[in-house]
Amino acid sequence: MAFVDPLSDPSPFYTPPAQISSPTQSINNPTDSSEFDSYGRITGGFEEHSSDDEPSEDLLTENAPEPPPKSDMEASFVGSSSSLDYDFRATSNSTSQSPTETKAPQAPVFTSAIDRAIFSLPSTDFMPLTSSVPSTITPEPVIKLMSAEKNHDSTGSFTTYLIHTEIPSFHIDLETKHRYSEFEAFQKYLVRSYPTVVVPPIPEKHTISDYATKQGKAKDDPVTIDKRKRMLETFLNRVAIHPVLRRDVVFHKFLEPGISWHEALTNAPLPASLINKNKSALQKLTEPRTLRNPDRQFGAAEDYTLRFSSRMSHALNVERRLVKLTQESSQTYSELGATFNAWSLSEKDLSEAIDQVGQAFDSMSTVTNQLAQAMEERMTDPLQEYVLFSKAIEKLLNWRHDRHVEFEVVTETIHNKKKTLQKLEASELEAQRLAAALRAEGTLGHRQHLPPPSISNEVPGENRGQDNQSSTIPANTFSEYYRPAITPRPQGFLATINSLIDNDPEVTRRNTISKTRDSLVSLEEQRKIALKDLQTANSEIQDDLDRFQSRKIVDFRNFFLSYAMAMKEYHRRSVLAWEEAKSAVDQISLQ
Repeated sequence: MAFVDPLSDPSPFYTPPAQISSPTQSINNPTDSSEFDSYGRITGGFEEHSSDDEPSEDLLTENAPEPPPKSDMEASFVGSSSSLDYDFRATSNSTSQSPTETKAPQAPVFTSAIDRAIFSLPSTDFMPLTSSVPSTITPEPVIKLMSAEKNHDSTGSFTTYLIHTEIPSFHIDLETKHRYSEFEAFQKYLVRSYPTVVVPPIPEKHTISDYATKQGKAKDDPVTIDKRKRMLETFLNRVAIHPVLRRDVVFHKFLEPGISWHEALTNAPLPASLINKNKSALQKLTEPRTLRNPDRQFGAAEDYTLRFSSRMSHALNVERRLVKLTQESSQTYSELGATFNAWSLSEKDLSEAIDQVGQAFDSMSTVTNQLAQAMEERMTDPLQEYVLFSKAIEKLLNWRHDRHVEFEVVTETIHNKKKTLQKLEASELEAQRLAAALRAEGTLGHRQHLPPPSISNEVPGENRGQDNQSSTIPANTFSEYYRPAITPRPQGFLATINSLIDNDPEVTRRNTISKTRDSLVSLEEQRKIALKDLQTANSEIQDDLDRFQSRKIVDFRNFFLSYAMAMKEYHRRSVLAWEEAKSAVDQISLQ
């Protein structure tokens, strides 16, 4: 099995659609088509390249069954590089099974009564759908922020929000108070504990413009507090409808009274997604870098998120300007109403008509002010929330990018280590070959220049002093005669100097080979961890992006519908006011 360098040969990462005979595709899977899913399902692995001389690398495979038919709520098109939408096709990340092999879902284990109640309620109880039929009854969510109260302590003043959770069918009626900093700590806990989840955002504490315009009174501004109360309520209800976050124990404790928030955070159990995550070795290898083989599906998702964030930010700025103009129009109508009402007192024949026109301007002031409030709640708040959502998704994709970098870095390191090991082993084989040749040549040289010794049984020293000296040597010293001379190893300070200047490269080379092999074993284990983390991240993030897309469609349907109904009501009341003024003007006598 031949090792293929993932940094120079993209073939193990890329598999054209025409070559795919099973639902398995590559993690980095650019296709021959010009279109890619904006948040497309990652259903792939690494293609195996086999050979007879070397072992193969670890392979990542992820079998996904054919997606089921889409519901009316699901997106029907695939996002291209110019598309502005998410594709949230519902596909499974587990190996497909036949109907007879499908396992029955396990019953959930609940940790508390509030856990069971939240799990059992439909999402519309927490995020009610907007009805197209005008109604005097506005559906309320299960979790409500009833009020914002001013409090004082030794550190100064602060605002607490009264949270009321009522679920009559489960006999649950809870009230508790939390300040903004505790909401912030809870949201950060969710982001830290669930890195593959799009955690709902909370409103920013204060903007620079708030401090600039209100000069230190931003935190006491009633409009700011009321806006924050609405968005914090939405945050809690979004957590309650999320299939993962709603089961979190800390969330349940956040809604219960009499709980020490500091202890709840300190004693929070570690989520399963963070258990057995030891990346210390990988983090040492990883530096900020661009992927050599980026996943083009998630790359398209990153591009889409940037465009989505830009358009939401622009829409938010325009909407804020429109709200400001509407508020100014309300004030202008009020001034006109007062002017016309005062004018009617000084007229005789036109008094009734002028007074009715003045009342029409007063009515316009009232309905325009109500329209500005509706625009703020029904469009400005949602746009601001989705701007924060886009930032959360950007961080989520960056986190996945880091997991991909970890895999590439450790794979690249393994490849480089193997190349180094091959060079060292080749050098070692060459050194051994040269040493064997030199030994053979040295033995042959001795035999050519020395007379062949005769072997006798004489005792050494018996024929000393005789003139006829022969080259006879004792038999018991024959081996010593041919033993190569051994150079004594240096001792003390000289030995230390030799070790520093690598006077024995053979020993150094063999030690390096041994260390490199040990390092490869460790790196292979790290690669398995990085591979598993990347696979898990791709699967879980894609699942949550699918969920986010379906929720986004429902949300904007509600936003647009409620916005349209507010505009319709504004114009209905405006027409009514001016019809009354017209009736009075028609009664003016023309002589």
